[in-house]
Amino acid sequence: MGAQITRALVPAVVKNDFLPSRINWVVQSSAVDYLHCLLVCMAWLIKLYKLPARLCISIHDEVRYLCDSRCSDQMALALQVRVIAC
Repeated sequence: MGAQITRALVPAVVKNDFLPSRINWVVQSSAVDYLHCLLVCMAWLIKLYKLPARLCISIHDEVRYLCDSRCSDQMALALQVRVIAC
């Protein structure tokens, strides 16, 4: 994808300073990529299986969906299948 850490944190510029920020950038950017995959896969599974559900909120490391109580087992399964699919 060509993503790079901001030049303000490149080791050649800051030497050994800001190491926690540089490590955090790698972790956070990887986490958001995973989140995007999760959201796309779940949208596809919800549409494919015509589940009455929708994304409610995504905060940090938590994703919540609203669904009809009659399809809660299918949604739980979709979340597990999504882990394998992505």
